[in-house]
Amino acid sequence: MNKLMLTCCFLVGITVASHAQTDLTKSPEANAKALQTSLKLTDAQTTQIEGILKAQKPKVDSVKKASNGDKNAMKKGLAPIMASVSKKIESILTPAQKAQFQKMLTDKLAGKGLSVPKVPGL
Repeated sequence: MNKLMLTCCFLVGITVASHAQTDLTKSPEANAKALQTSLKLTDAQTTQIEGILKAQKPKVDSVKKASNGDKNAMKKGLAPIMASVSKKIESILTPAQKAQFQKMLTDKLAGKGLSVPKVPGL
């Protein structure tokens, strides 16, 4: 069950990041603004999410550097980071925003011919 939750959190984080046109090369500020637009976040929520993204940026940069262009190694290294970030972001969202977050994930994966397992609380 923990692996399923971790996988779902990772997928949610990656999907939101890609759906909201976020990019690991963009600044935490730009990523937070993209999420603000997509999820209709308040300024306070955006500020909190920006702080979360700023805190994880050195970890992401370290993984990217250590992977030396190996995409599989980078995905493996980023998975726990993105799962943690997703969990922290979810704790800030309202129930309606969480539902939209889940819908964004579902829509993104459905476009790729994949399905999303339902996770309690999302």
